[in-house]
Amino acid sequence: QLNLRIIKRNIIRIYWELKGKNMRYLGNPPRKPHFYWKDNDEFTLYLRSILLFFGLNPSHTFILYVPGKTEEVILQEYVERRWLKFLVKNMKGEDKSHFYKRVCEDVGDKDFFFLFDFHDFRNYEDKLSGYGEKCAFFYPDFITENFTIKQVYSAFLSIVNDFEINLVEEKKEKILDLLNNEDIKSKLIIKELKNNLSPSLTSAKGFERVLIDYLRNNYPKEINSKFPTILLDDNGYITEKNQKKKLKQEIKRLLTNKLKVHLIKSLEHDPKRKNEKFPFEVKIEPFIKEILRVINVAAYWSNF
Repeated sequence: QLNLRIIKRNIIRIYWELKGKNMRYLGNPPRKPHFYWKDNDEFTLYLRSILLFFGLNPSHTFILYVPGKTEEVILQEYVERRWLKFLVKNMKGEDKSHFYKRVCEDVGDKDFFFLFDFHDFRNYEDKLSGYGEKCAFFYPDFITENFTIKQVYSAFLSIVNDFEINLVEEKKEKILDLLNNEDIKSKLIIKELKNNLSPSLTSAKGFERVLIDYLRNNYPKEINSKFPTILLDDNGYITEKNQKKKLKQEIKRLLTNKLKVHLIKSLEHDPKRKNEKFPFEVKIEPFIKEILRVINVAAYWSNF
């Protein structure tokens, strides 16, 4: 049976060389036999398709690397509700990205993609130069670009309410002003980069940072009451580096858990993603296309 299969494939290879586009039984237009290759890249794809088809990969084949926990949690919710599966890997800091890239390239059987936050133009150029089409950016971060002011504002008010903080209208307006300013900065950065211009803004904080800073500067006692492990200094403020880090982690966790509800509802309302897409869905499209390329080859592996 094996010899007959080999003979059949050799005949198809020869026939493809001779007829190619006229082989209508291979589809319309004809699909090149997956076991036919002309160079090392096509041969590698063929070998990967065999491993994938028979489930022989020792580890995850498709990996999406993200900067932190926020992206990991929300994108994992996305993957769990989609038919196409890939691993969402939290780098726990973008400074580790070069290590993961090197590992994936050395192993050779991985399709990978990196998501980065925009910190400044120099960092952006360095990342773009090093990762090319294997990366995408959020301006300035994931939450700011993927969720609306209304969604973030509503989530923040819910957190404040949990802290038993009573916000007067003046302070609510101040929070909205902060969010609006960051939204304007985000759109300006996107516009200027799209027009191949160096951004006029050296940096932007994004929704999360301005809200965390607002809480830290105005309600340290309420934060300490809610999270006793976040300690205050002698003057009653949160100034120590480790305490700021704890606060950042806690607020990001709370905000993420509230915002991911919008993603879940969107996926339930439009599961085929025909009418509504988050910016991150557009940004990872090159990664998804590469996954589909490998999967499609594997799916046809047993047909010949």
